[in-house]
Amino acid sequence: MAENAEGAYTDEREPWEPRQAEDWLQADPFLRALSAAEYSIPSTEAAVFSFHAAWMRMPPVLRAQVWREREIAATLTGLLQYWRRSIPGLYSVGVGLRSTPEPRLSAVVTLEHPLTAGEWRELR
Repeated sequence: MAENAEGAYTDEREPWEPRQAEDWLQADPFLRALSAAEYSIPSTEAAVFSFHAAWMRMPPVLRAQVWREREIAATLTGLLQYWRRSIPGLYSVGVGLRSTPEPRLSAVVTLEHPLTAGEWRELR
């Protein structure tokens, strides 16, 4: 089965996609952002190979979505220190799929308490 997944992946792969499991460490925008922000995440060789094996089994449209999610997460990570200083009660940030009016990926910001109208205006 791994050979079939690998063969299909090779046939359907886009030029921007990492070719080998090890390429993820160099190409993944989210991993680079975490490293630049000096956040440590445990990374093992087994985890990298497992992620790449799962990646190869996904259809091309999902691979593109996952990559875009990681690009958004990288941007959010880069803004995190600024947001912690600027947004009162910041609890978490992440990437979600907004379904209306049409499906699109977006940033999700969770706060410990609601912001006032003035705080919202200032953030925008």
